[in-house]
Amino acid sequence: MRPFVRGKTGSMGRSTSGAFATEGGRRTVVYSLLPASKERELMRKHVAALVGAAL
Repeated sequence: MRPFVRGKTGSMGRSTSGAFATEGGRRTVVYSLLPASKERELMRKHVAALVGAAL
């Protein structure tokens, strides 16, 4: 069973950041990225993989 996750993301200029945690805060991940590519879909896939691996 996958854990229940809550999170928040934000972007300013070319940088993006986010914080996610499982219910109860047992696992957390915080990231801040300044991607080399401007392709949003590629960046979204990388962030989803990062968060999925961490939680």
